[in-house]
Amino acid sequence: MNTRHLIAALFLAPCLVFAGSPSVNAQEARDVCPAVPSAHPPAAAPDLAALKEEAQDGSIGSAISLANEYARLKNFPEAEKWYRLVLYKGDGKGALGLYELSKKGAIKLDDAEGVKRYGLGLIEADASKGNGGSAMTMAELYLTGQSYATDYDKAREWFIIAAQAGKPAAFYELGLLHSNGLYHEIAPVQALRYFKAAAAAGIAPATRQVAIAYHMGSGVAKDLDQAIICYTRSAEQGDVMAMRDLGNIYRIDRPNAGLSESWYKRAAALGDVDAHYALGMLYENTNPPASQNHLAEAVKLKHHLARVKSDPSYVPAPEVKAPPKTAAPSVPPASTPEPAQPEPLKP
Repeated sequence: MNTRHLIAALFLAPCLVFAGSPSVNAQEARDVCPAVPSAHPPAAAPDLAALKEEAQDGSIGSAISLANEYARLKNFPEAEKWYRLVLYKGDGKGALGLYELSKKGAIKLDDAEGVKRYGLGLIEADASKGNGGSAMTMAELYLTGQSYATDYDKAREWFIIAAQAGKPAAFYELGLLHSNGLYHEIAPVQALRYFKAAAAAGIAPATRQVAIAYHMGSGVAKDLDQAIICYTRSAEQGDVMAMRDLGNIYRIDRPNAGLSESWYKRAAALGDVDAHYALGMLYENTNPPASQNHLAEAVKLKHHLARVKSDPSYVPAPEVKAPPKTAAPSVPPASTPEPAQPEPLKP
């Protein structure tokens, strides 16, 4: 079964309604919040031994992940060794990894810029042949301004190629480009189409974006019931922000003290600073010790309101506003065709 058929099939799967969520029409739930194969818990820390074994067996992906993890752990000799192996195997990501280590002063390269150019050439050639992973890398380089000047149009073109190659995360990134107005102008309807496609493939942040669209009425009519279903699905997949969103909804939009507290606790247990602050305020009159514990945790995580509450003399630094965005052309340039979009199919 190819990716398009898989995503279309997922639209037909029943949408779970979790405890505490309002009951809605089953067909509406399928159309709004596509079911996913299973809930995804938060990713565990990489298993270095397993990655090394897979890399030694010839997995380039595992070798890249291993090198990245060694770089994160500041074990630069091991990171360099594995990046060089990746490059030797013909993957340009190895060259980019070596370049980044060199830029940080962690290793010495005689021709760092030459190594980077060589790696970029390998990645672009691979992406141009339709390799989804390399297309994602190209898109991210243009999106973040790493190695290339920031160019949202080019980022979008490469994300489209990645989506056509079966990378569901590319649909999520396309949704963000359109929802944030980075591609010419804010386009909430188009963004929602992309978010739904990514959500159907199990991308939890995309499911949260679908929830936000229905919660705020962005690109679709407001519908709190549908929003709660999708927030809950995203939360059950491990999205911490969706857990906090549910705490807010059950505190403000649909008051339910027990559910609000429960979702805030889940988010706080995973380190969400706003959830700690919310629990601190929630317990202020009923459980002062618990309130102080959560506010103290929020202060440690640099939550400004928590710091103000614990130290009235504290004054937050003024917010630095980003410069205004340059006006975009009124007509988008002709470029790569849109990826095929899965429509909500009727059973």
